[in-house]
Parts: sequence; C-alpha cells; structure tokens
Amino acid sequence: MTVDGTLHKFPCPENCHCNKQKFMVVCSNEKLTKIPKLSPLTRILNLDINSLDSRLPDKIFNSFQHLTKLYIEYCDISSLPLNAFQGLHALEKLSLKNNIIKYDCDELNKLQYLHNLEMLDLANNHFVDINSQCFSSLSSLKSLDVSGNPFYCSCSLPDFALWL
Repeated sequence: MTVDGTLHKFPCPENCHCNKQKFMVVCSNEKLTKIPKLSPLTRILNLDINSLDSRLPDKIFNSFQHLTKLYIEYCDISSLPLNAFQGLHALEKLSLKNNIIKYDCDELNKLQYLHNLEMLDLANNHFVDINSQCFSSLSSLKSLDVSGNPFYCSCSLPDFALWL
C-alpha cells in the first residue's frame, strides 16, 4: 500500500479486525480498557462496546490525520479532555452515542478542531442543556443526533430547536 508515494505497513492490533484496503480498524466488543496502538494511516476506527477509561486521555487521537470516521459507542465515556480530537482535521463522522457524557456547551467546545465534521451522533448521553452556539465551530455539520438525552426545559431549547 502506498500513501503519499511511500510504502507503509498497516498493522492490525491484537483482538481487532482490519481491512487494509480501506485502512479500517474494528475493535468492537473486545473488552478493551484503553485504545490499542494504531497505525497513523487509520481512516476508519470502530471502538464500540468496550469499557474504555471513563475519560479519554488528552490528545489521544492527535496522530490520526487521515481518520475520517470514528465510532466510540457504548464505551462508558463520561467526559472528553480538552484536546482529545485535536489533529483530526479529516474527520467527517463522529459517533459518541450511548455513553454517559454530561454535555454542556463547554464540553462541546472540545469538538472545535473538527472543521470537516459532517455527522455528529450524541444520542443517549446525559445532556441537560444545549443551544445553537454549542455547535458554532462545526461549520461543515450537516447531521446531528441528540435524541434520548434528558434535556431540562430552559430558555435555550427553543432557540436550539429553531437552529436544527
């Protein structure tokens, strides 16, 4: 395989399944407690249904410049570090659904580096308040799912509903 004219190996982490032609790594339902060592060429990463640390390490995805799709569903994630997604300039799809993230605008500002993000799934987390300003840095966003969150009725919810 070549990327940028250079021959690279695409190793598959233990207990994961890989499609080397698509640069895809699937580590779903493998009882992982931390993210395995991955090739920086990874484009699609699925970490669903694992018991990852409740708080992802800071800058954990920093070296994945080619990552376009990231799935971290059902992983007991409770919060996001400030720079968790820094460096993911190619990311188009992010799914964090069915975690225990207590989102508010401050938490969502941690997604500010994702300028190419088109699809964001935050369904079934622990949002309580949200407004349209929470997503102002996501200029490419086309699809957003926040269903199944226990929103409190506040003055910002009607504004958010109109923005949707």
